Amino acid sequence: MKAVFCAIVFVLIICFLPTCDKTEAKEHVLEGKYIGIFHRTGMDTAQVNINFTNNVFTGTSNKANYPATCSGNFDIEDNSISFSDACAWTADFDWSLILSGTYDLQIINGTVRIWRTTGSVTDEYLLRQPMK
Repeated sequence: MKAVFCAIVFVLIICFLPTCDKTEAKEHVLEGKYIGIFHRTGMDTAQVNINFTNNVFTGTSNKANYPATCSGNFDIEDNSISFSDACAWTADFDWSLILSGTYDLQIINGTVRIWRTTGSVTDEYLLRQPMK
């Protein structure tokens, strides 16, 4: 009887354990309107709006070219997001503020964190979808 009970417990454990395949990455999906803040190390904080639809983004900021967020395409792979900006820009500001290139991506409890560190400078977006 004890052997039958142990066999049943063993089968139940095997059937209900999650797989441990470490090659499987969590797929992130960004769709819709997000609002939040942008901050660069040692500089101001700006309010931003970014819309994500079918791998196309559009964005605005309450400060001119800080960050420089316009429109283009984005692609998410594993825990990173890559932006390809499609806008024409003037030469009168810091082009490293353009939302372009590859950033780290983290989504926890509805908060989207997008950041990139270059040297000692980190650009960080903290976004959430507005309440409906």
